[in-house]
Amino acid sequence: MDQLCRSILTHCPKPTSKNAVTDIAQNLQDALEQIRLTSTKL
Repeated sequence: MDQLCRSILTHCPKPTSKNAVTDIAQNLQDALEQIRLTSTKL
């Protein structure tokens, strides 16, 4: 997943698209963290 995001970032020419991808990646990271936290409580 991280590798995929990195490859998209490196091949993406537009700064706005880069920002969008970075935001999406950050949101995914946050979601994964939430899932991990929830899983440990179960």
